[in-house]
Amino acid sequence: MEDARSNRLTGTQMDSHGYAQALVEPFGPRLPLPELVVALNRIYHRFEAQTYDASHDEIFAQLPALWERMGAVARAIAPARRWRILDFGCGTGFEAGQILRVLGAGSIASLMCHDPSPEMLARCRERLAASGANVAFSETPPQEEQFDLVLTNSLIHHLPSVAAFCRQVRTWLRGGGAWIAGHEPNRACYLNPECVALARWLQRRQRLRKAASPAMWLELVQRRLGLRPTVAERAAEAAVREGLFERRPARVAVERLVDFGVPHSEQEALAGRGISLEAVGDALGAGAELVWSESYNFMGAFFEPDPPRAVAARVDRLAAKHPECGAHVAAVWRVAPSAAGDLPPRAESLR
Repeated sequence: MEDARSNRLTGTQMDSHGYAQALVEPFGPRLPLPELVVALNRIYHRFEAQTYDASHDEIFAQLPALWERMGAVARAIAPARRWRILDFGCGTGFEAGQILRVLGAGSIASLMCHDPSPEMLARCRERLAASGANVAFSETPPQEEQFDLVLTNSLIHHLPSVAAFCRQVRTWLRGGGAWIAGHEPNRACYLNPECVALARWLQRRQRLRKAASPAMWLELVQRRLGLRPTVAERAAEAAVREGLFERRPARVAVERLVDFGVPHSEQEALAGRGISLEAVGDALGAGAELVWSESYNFMGAFFEPDPPRAVAARVDRLAAKHPECGAHVAAVWRVAPSAAGDLPPRAESLR
């Protein structure tokens, strides 16, 4: 859950912005931190678009059933509605494909897929080409439009300000509309000592498995020789070329800024990293109601579709004891019809 450089910082920083600023300072950042997070995410996802689906098999193993449940909640909120939908940060089109499957293309009046990465947006366009739905694609977020349903999936932890994004969601939603927020890092997991202990045990187990794998040793040698750079390393080089830093940032600095809201320790969670449903509710403001939520994935980064019996038993015991403390959380929020005209100020510069 931690690495040496970030662990030295977490005990001394008072908030997640201060922590991130200290992490990148040695590399001469040339932009204010919020702008740097946005720009670095755009570069990173330029490279990750090529391999995202293949490298995130946990999404396709775990999340379709989750989106089935969240879609059912949306249908219950407005069963006769022809939906106007915004998929914000659509990536390669996973959640758009899920909502089309769950609601049916015939029940959707329009679907706007937005992503600031043209490479990600191109993959989304390919995925939805045969959907038969009225789909538009945009690299810029909507301004004045309003929607019945806003979708995000593994998105808000990339943003420099979750609160600003929540305020923006309120301006996008019509009265009675809903926001489905899927697959975000759950702060409660990192504040639970038993969850942290399980993660450390799984990390030790993973290291032993890697040590016994010839393929892992080959990959390590290739990376040490520069023959197989990671996405973060490629993004670091591009970030220097494009003027974001004076010096090439370390891999860990890139990864922490890209996954800005992902905690890797209790200290980082206490500093504000990780998603708190209570904090999201406060940011959404009066008239927004949490109608459904689920915590899941108690193996965290060490997800296995078919773990050994001893591992599965330990994970199941923890899930039964602390059902609200899975490594990820998903939620559905609804804006009351009476709250439609009582919106918070419009947020700026989200991504």
